[in-house]
Amino acid sequence: MEGGFELIARLWRGQVPSALARHYADYQKEVGPPGYRAVPGNRGILMLGRESGPHYEIAMLTMWDNWKAIQEFSGSPVDRARYYERDFDFLIDPPKKVEHFEVTATRGGAAQTRAVRLWRGTVEASQGEKALRIAAAALDSAYRRVTCIHGYYLLARQLEDILEIGLLTLWDSFTSQREFEVESVGRTLDCDRKIQPWVGDDWIGRAASVDRFDVLEAENFEA
Repeated sequence: MEGGFELIARLWRGQVPSALARHYADYQKEVGPPGYRAVPGNRGILMLGRESGPHYEIAMLTMWDNWKAIQEFSGSPVDRARYYERDFDFLIDPPKKVEHFEVTATRGGAAQTRAVRLWRGTVEASQGEKALRIAAAALDSAYRRVTCIHGYYLLARQLEDILEIGLLTLWDSFTSQREFEVESVGRTLDCDRKIQPWVGDDWIGRAASVDRFDVLEAENFEA
């Protein structure tokens, strides 16, 4: 997506007991993609998974043309999580809501992608446009020079007086992802200090969250 094409990302996350992870993943593959695919305006599906302590987390990241398409899928309100009959046999405390982001820039796609990295940080709303420009330039530079990055999505959503920015990068493996992180910042990133090289003084706090997932299923997830 280049030139301001409108796209909206919808992110659902849930946890199941680790012992049930494979069974739930298989169930989601049966009901999830067909349910999304049946709605006009769905532009792609990424099913993600990762170990999370004694549990296993599964995330469904989907792309949509517009809010009307999302509402056709979810009903009203649009941030309501949609569940299938057997979801409650697996899920631990199913979340009631999902998150939505505007996609402000993207390149590449999910072909051959085996791992996903989602970095999230916040910036004062007044500095939002500047931060997004810096982020887009940094992502594009990394995409052009690092062959193990298959694609990226730059995400944003308004939270009162701040703007949350998400950097979704698609990789051929976790190993490639970690090697790039060490090269970029000169050291391995730990769980508490996950700083992008381009984070500047305009950002609210230098700490941010980073989530890493295996790609369990990818469908039509292309820019």
